[in-house]
Amino acid sequence: MQGSRITIDLSAFDRNFAAVKAAISDGGGPAIMAVVKSDAYGHGLERVVERAVAAGIPWFAVAYMHEALRVRAVAPDAEILVIGPIEAADVSAAVAKRITPIVVSPAHALELGSAASAKAPLQVHVKVDSGMGRLGAMPSELDAIAGQSGLQISGICSHFAAVEPQRIENAQAQVAVFTACAEHVESLLGRRLLRHISSSRAMQYFSDWDLNIVRPGIVLYGYGSSAAGMRVQTEPCLEWRTGIMQVKEVPEDTPIGYYASYRTMQRTDIATIGAGYADGYLRSLSNRGLALVGGRRVPVVGRISMNWITLELGPDSGHTAGDEVVLLGRQADESIWAADLSRWAGTIAYEILTAISPHLPRVYKQ
Repeated sequence: MQGSRITIDLSAFDRNFAAVKAAISDGGGPAIMAVVKSDAYGHGLERVVERAVAAGIPWFAVAYMHEALRVRAVAPDAEILVIGPIEAADVSAAVAKRITPIVVSPAHALELGSAASAKAPLQVHVKVDSGMGRLGAMPSELDAIAGQSGLQISGICSHFAAVEPQRIENAQAQVAVFTACAEHVESLLGRRLLRHISSSRAMQYFSDWDLNIVRPGIVLYGYGSSAAGMRVQTEPCLEWRTGIMQVKEVPEDTPIGYYASYRTMQRTDIATIGAGYADGYLRSLSNRGLALVGGRRVPVVGRISMNWITLELGPDSGHTAGDEVVLLGRQADESIWAADLSRWAGTIAYEILTAISPHLPRVYKQ
């Protein structure tokens, strides 16, 4: 084996969905809206949605209309929320396919409402900017949105900028703003709306903020669930394997890779493996990352190049071309996960997962 392949464990998804349901929605609690944007965080949207539907997940959140149409193709009865603003050209498809977009401003409400019709209004959720400073209507804009014809407002939502259990003041302030906005819009419309604000981290720590719907994202994929006191424990579902292309013995003080950013400290074996930054292995992991070979962690040495990575195996390693290398996942008693790579690269697990190239083959196992 020389090229990379991604293996996704669907049974791990089953266990993750079951864990979230048991903690959140069993016994008549809030509904679960699984966040499957960006190709289900690189795991493959269609297969993840199919598994979620089988697990009884009723709602799905995506970033764009084209993702919503992919969800609808495999989940004909699901509720779908587009959490990025759609355009007027998408309204007819949204009505026909029962896809719910968010509305983020009076101008956006006018655009969508004008494209809809009184006979077939567009169902929407109002997105409130309660303190994130990104997408969403300001509280002063809600009256204009609530009065827009052509729209059927069925929900109201917001998004946390940060949820830190030891410093919750900003999150609490956002909840207060959101609650006031939801009550105001409900009073204007004369009916209750579906309220939702909690994503994975808020869901893990603050059950009072579950409201009508919770929006788990990264926790479904096995991350953001390891700290003490969290409500849900989940496991990673994705592994990345490749193979050694060449092993060579080199002497002490041998330069490795572009610009000789690494020099060997002893006589050692250097392996070149079939992966690189074109496959989504971050270049920032140069001289920082680790991989699994023969059930042990070995260092990434030299600069990561477009298609290849070099590893230092140590002297007399005994490894040869074709031996398996694990970049993400388990091998024997060792493991490396996206949380590890993100720590070494100075980023977050989300970026590690979504950076993996879609051209790498995905293999799904039960």
